[in-house]
Amino acid sequence: VYGSSPIALLAAASPDAASEVARTVFGPLLTLPTTERAVLLDTLGVWFATGGSTTLAAEHLHCHRNTVLYRLGRITELTGRRTSDADSCAELYVALQAVRLGTISE
Repeated sequence: VYGSSPIALLAAASPDAASEVARTVFGPLLTLPTTERAVLLDTLGVWFATGGSTTLAAEHLHCHRNTVLYRLGRITELTGRRTSDADSCAELYVALQAVRLGTISE
């Protein structure tokens, strides 16, 4: 079931570690009200799915490109991880997969 996503397989194989990664990476983002947290995580997921294109992410999310940029900026503000940095992106992606797999509650 996780064959197409090695990161998802890794997170599923070690849910405790995946949960710790998500808590460490997302930190304060996870304490936001449910709706705000969901919007930010959804935006991040769509941004990753569109190859980091804010324009395509905005089209998919039916919002303005500046809204996507604002949300990504908010994620940076809350996590200290910039989407312009490869290491930070890798951490954000792994943490997002952990949340999506339910190793930590959204």
